Amino acid sequence: MLAPPTGPVSPAALAMYAELKARNQDIQSLKAIGDIRLETSKGTRVAHIAFTVLRPDKMRMTIMAISGVTVADVATDGATLTMIDHEQGGFYREDMRDRDLARLLDLPIRPAEVIAIVCGVMPPVNPGTMSLTGPDGDHLLQLTLFDESRKPTLQVRYDTGQHRPREIVVFKADGDTAYRASIERETAIDGHTIPVRISFADDSGHSFRLTMDNVWINPGAAEHIFVLQP
Repeated sequence: MLAPPTGPVSPAALAMYAELKARNQDIQSLKAIGDIRLETSKGTRVAHIAFTVLRPDKMRMTIMAISGVTVADVATDGATLTMIDHEQGGFYREDMRDRDLARLLDLPIRPAEVIAIVCGVMPPVNPGTMSLTGPDGDHLLQLTLFDESRKPTLQVRYDTGQHRPREIVVFKADGDTAYRASIERETAIDGHTIPVRISFADDSGHSFRLTMDNVWINPGAAEHIFVLQP
């Protein structure tokens, strides 16, 4: 487990945290279409995806087969997850408070985390302390945030050459790694830097790669689209 700093937080760590926390904070909603590749316990699946997110925790997704046929619609309003399975003809509703998306993705990703990451925003955390180490051989600084019990909650690996986050590591409550989000490609949209290819993976071989081909920033979104009806 990563060890927290023993003394006061360094000015460099505070400066890095402030810089990362300020990134894209004016993005409140985002809409995108693209592709997703999932590696789960059920095998590999590639699909088209269209989604809308509204920070901090609302998301609506339509997943389509390569042929264009809609496979599933998934939505969460932050409290409830609803899903329509068009292949099996089923409707599902699940309480999402203090829950993650492992049922869908085999990865313990919370909606607020994936929404922040696709918007180019630091996932929401309330650090008790933090440390800044590096750069390492890849010219990456590691900003690690710790909770009040001094366990790691989040680490951002920052590329000092390209001046951007390269990887985000989210930790479980016990301090072990939950998953990593590698930002493989970014693009500039309306004055913002947006990650358009992101790979999420854990240490057990489960992963999904999200590629966004078209992105719209702050398109607005009606609240009702985040709750599906049977």
